[in-house]
Amino acid sequence: MKASRRAEMGLPASVGQVVGPAAGQSLPTGVRIRPARQDDAAAIRALVHQARIYPFGLHWPRFLVAVDAGDTVLGCAQIRIHPDGCREVASVAVAPAARRRGIASCLVTRLMHTFPPPLYLVCRSGLVAWYARLGFREVGREQALPLHYRRLRWFLAGLGWLRPGGEKPAIMVWEASEGSGPARVV
Repeated sequence: MKASRRAEMGLPASVGQVVGPAAGQSLPTGVRIRPARQDDAAAIRALVHQARIYPFGLHWPRFLVAVDAGDTVLGCAQIRIHPDGCREVASVAVAPAARRRGIASCLVTRLMHTFPPPLYLVCRSGLVAWYARLGFREVGREQALPLHYRRLRWFLAGLGWLRPGGEKPAIMVWEASEGSGPARVV
């Protein structure tokens, strides 16, 4: 991705140079992380739809992908930058056959190393503990949020949030202090 395109999207220059896992992380043999390319867009959409997560705002230049030795997309994650300036880790998805191998952790951690805190995310309540291992914490109802998340919280509360299995959405934040990185996953 050209530096001018990254700047237009509010992405740091380092997004275009990402390769390999984040510090302290290890990927399965033959798997690497790289910036998404235009020809990855269909695979990203397929992973997101298969994971049954929010299928909108899937702009490939904002994604990192995990690929195998044959360059097949195994997983993806993106950073959305909202109009109020807050950044969201979103669209974290891994192909079923590649799950439980640390790919999602490496993708999220790489985003945490690339973008400064705070980083927000919305996930199913069943994933709160998983994201907490990476250094995110759930935001309480009484805590102040950026405008985007205040509106989202209000919308979800008004909707009564119905999801199979009774899981509710959780808003989480990573607020590492300056100079510190994300938690190391063992």
